[in-house]
Amino acid sequence: MNSLFRSHNKNRIHRRISMPTTLAVIAASLLAPFAVIQSAQAAVASQIVIHQPGTARTVPSSTLTVAIDTDSAAEASFVAGDEYGAFAIVATSSTSKKATIEGKEWDIRVSREIWLDSSGNPHASRAQAQGFVVVHVRDSAGGAGAASLSVVDVEEDTTTTYSNLEAGSTSTE
Repeated sequence: MNSLFRSHNKNRIHRRISMPTTLAVIAASLLAPFAVIQSAQAAVASQIVIHQPGTARTVPSSTLTVAIDTDSAAEASFVAGDEYGAFAIVATSSTSKKATIEGKEWDIRVSREIWLDSSGNPHASRAQAQGFVVVHVRDSAGGAGAASLSVVDVEEDTTTTYSNLEAGSTSTE
């Protein structure tokens, strides 16, 4: 292996390359991958999911009017139902910035899953749309047991602790 390496180096032709040329070649090799990535991102298809409250696991025959960025509005059909109600899936581009759902704007860079409340206002989570969250607690043996729960409200900068929660208990604070 050493002899091959040495013989290769003996036959090597040395050329002088100017500094500006060297820098241009280095810059082009470093920037080329970014240009390819940016052009590929524009073509990537994406989607948003819009949840609408309603009867659990029921798919309504109605549709939502949705516009992505500056595109004209189109009807989005509901595709399935879950515990919250029904949901629709809408195709977008990965570079899309906003959706207008039933006349209300939503920044889809915040969340590509949109939860509508009973008034049709968009939210980033089911808990925000409902105004409450359901917590299921089990003890280490797998049965229902008493527990404590601390809830942090980052918008209000408060923490509320619920102590000795029993199975089936409800708190609406």
